[in-house]
Amino acid sequence: MVHLAFYVLFPVFYTQQIRTGLDRDVAVIGEMLRTSDRESGEEFLRTYAKRNQLGVLAEFDGETVSFQEGTIAVLDFLDSGEELSVQGSGEVETILTAHGEEELTDGTAVRFQVMESTAPVKEAGRITRLVLPVTVLLSLAISFAFSWLYSRKVTRPVLAMMEETREMKVNFLRSASHDLKTPLAAQRILLENMLLGVGKYQDRDKYLEEAIKQVDQLTDMVKEILDTSRMSEIYQETSRVSITGKLHSMVKEQEMRIQRKGLEVELKLPERYDVTMNETLADCILGNLIDNAVKYCDDGGRVEIALEENVLRIRNSCVPLQEEELEQIFEAFYRPEYSRHTHAEGNGLGLYVVREGLRLSEIPYTFQAEEDGMCFQMNLKTVRNFI
Repeated sequence: MVHLAFYVLFPVFYTQQIRTGLDRDVAVIGEMLRTSDRESGEEFLRTYAKRNQLGVLAEFDGETVSFQEGTIAVLDFLDSGEELSVQGSGEVETILTAHGEEELTDGTAVRFQVMESTAPVKEAGRITRLVLPVTVLLSLAISFAFSWLYSRKVTRPVLAMMEETREMKVNFLRSASHDLKTPLAAQRILLENMLLGVGKYQDRDKYLEEAIKQVDQLTDMVKEILDTSRMSEIYQETSRVSITGKLHSMVKEQEMRIQRKGLEVELKLPERYDVTMNETLADCILGNLIDNAVKYCDDGGRVEIALEENVLRIRNSCVPLQEEELEQIFEAFYRPEYSRHTHAEGNGLGLYVVREGLRLSEIPYTFQAEEDGMCFQMNLKTVRNFI
């Protein structure tokens, strides 16, 4: 397209330049003739035509004098753009002209015509037609080469990310199927023993309650799996979310468990703190963090939730995680050793959901062990749009 535009527009621009130059020549000649007599005027026109390779035709009181240079040999006054046949060649050559009239110092009236051929434009067009196919092919080759190199540079990391995402999905589904299969198998054994009336399972009322408890745990696990799968689809649907309001309501929902464990909960929150993010993700992130803080806190321990200078910190008193456990704590279905020993309810999806929600919301976070417990903190400055 660029080459074609050059081929079409170049003659137009070049011709316009010639016209502008001819108008300038008329102004220069007219100014000089006003201060000259006939003899000095003719000498000036001869010198000017030779120096600028122009054709000049002058009429002094009806007498026509020609000052021609180059290939121009015109002996009549022309209209601008009139086409002439160059003698002996049979080719048509367009002559551009500009006209002027002046009076010499001796009173002689002068009418003059400045002429220039457009032959260079046609020659340039001819050369362009010869070179155009080569330059087009060369440009296409260079473009294809750069496109190929650029696409490889851009697509390589994208493909790597897609492969990493695919592996994460495969691993997640593999872990999910394994962790669902285990409680389902236990549920089946429990129900079969109740059906057959084997030993202690003859007390159906007691073990029906146990079966319902297991079903509730499976329901929670399936819900968290579904929530995780939807995160990448909904995270861009943002709205104004009150962090302060959600933290107060979530702590209130944990009130029975807090009382049962005898926990001390301290809230250090501003009166109002709003962010812009997906509300479902906010619920998943904050809900899981509050639930974990209470669930894994030592009986009679302390939970602290503080929001200061855009940083939300959630601390609880518990057995601090070891370094190797911290490296795996955000993996799907991973549960640290102490959580099994304390028989705390959980399926190992909570912090995985938190990590994915924070990653999609582009919120930086840290999770580290302290002397007497654990501390999770996130910087909400990236989603803080309301003062």
